[in-house]
Parts: sequence; structure tokens; C-alpha cells
Amino acid sequence: EGDFYYICDVGTCEIFVNDEKVMTVEAGGSFGELALMYNAPRAATVTAVAKCTLWAVDRDTFKYTLMNHAIKKRDMYEAFLSDVPLLSTLLPYERMTIADALKPETFPKKTNIITQGETGDKFYILEKGVVKIYKDGKEMGTIESGGYFGELALLTDQPRAATITVSSDEAIILAIDKKTFTGVMGPVHLLLKRNATGYEQYLNEDFDRLQIGDDVGNLEQDDDEDE
Repeated sequence: EGDFYYICDVGTCEIFVNDEKVMTVEAGGSFGELALMYNAPRAATVTAVAKCTLWAVDRDTFKYTLMNHAIKKRDMYEAFLSDVPLLSTLLPYERMTIADALKPETFPKKTNIITQGETGDKFYILEKGVVKIYKDGKEMGTIESGGYFGELALLTDQPRAATITVSSDEAIILAIDKKTFTGVMGPVHLLLKRNATGYEQYLNEDFDRLQIGDDVGNLEQDDDEDE
């Protein structure tokens, strides 16, 4: 059982589940909250790979000061994930697992988060801000808070079909890469096979359209409704 929540001040740690590395924690990252939130045994092993300085928060302090914030953050992340068609077949506890693996990243205005033609390995959810979508230099639309893009990077190694650029003063992105996703959930194609229709949708021959849908996030849903 866990008695402390840890925040990494200096150094690097690696998190292992069933002897397989699923995540790297660097300065500013944290771990250990699940056992405190749910009074459950530790679900992973954390190993220091370099000299580390950690801040430790005991169970009682965590519950009184940080627990409500941690629960609200997880609930928000789970709500974002539930709106992603590719992940619609996940069970609630599986979305919770992915929510815990999401890593926030901040991008300033006019920064390209993804670039057309590059190989993608991350899936993104926009927590805060506004981004614009460009295809062959032409603006195609915008994505706002709660939108997502890049989900097909979890499934294929196809190049990005569009460029996503920050248009607000800054954008806070929740990201998870393919290796981490596979480490905590297994291959995405096995999840898709729970829903044969969803599996065919993402693997049919009309892949060019799906690639564009991948990089424009929720706009794909709007197009479908118009049809």
C-alpha cells in the first residue's frame, strides 16, 4: 500500500507495469496518487534512473489539499477521452488509466504542434486555447478546448495529413504517445476490434479521408452530420 504522493524536483524516474516501462517522469512530474485516492495497492513500480530529489506528500496531507484537485483533473481528462470516436469502446476504468498517462504540454502562439508530412507518434487533446488547421497551406478550420487531433498516430505510422498551429496566446495540450498508450492499454487495433464497425472505419481503403479527419479532430464529426 502507498503512504506518499511524490513530486519529482530533480532527476528522472521510470514507471513499470508488469515489468514493462510505460512512462518516464522527469522534473515537474509526479506519481503515486492512485493508491492514496482509492486506498489501493501500488499498481506500478517506479525506479530512479538518475540521481533524484523528490518531494513526498503523506496520505493525510494529500487528501486534505490535493485529492479534490486530482479527482477533478482526472474527471475532466476522462470526459475529453469519452468524446474521441477511436476510444469509444474503452471501458470506464480503461479511460481512467489513459487519463492518468496524459502529459500536459504548453505551446506558445504561432507554434506548430504537428506538421503536415511528418510521422506522428502522439495523440493530442486540447485542454485550453485555440489552434488552427492547415492543409497544403490552406486554412481548414479551428479546434477549441476539448477538441482532439492526431488519434490515428496511435494506430498507424502514416505521415500527418495537416499542420496544427496555435492561434491563441498559448495552448495547453494533453498528449500521449503510441508507446505509452500501448504499454498501459495494449495495441489500439485490439481495442478497435471490440467494435467491428469502428475497426473497419479506421482501416478501410478510403484512408486519405480518414487521415484528414484525424488531424482536424472534431471537424470530422461536423462533416458527417452535414451529410
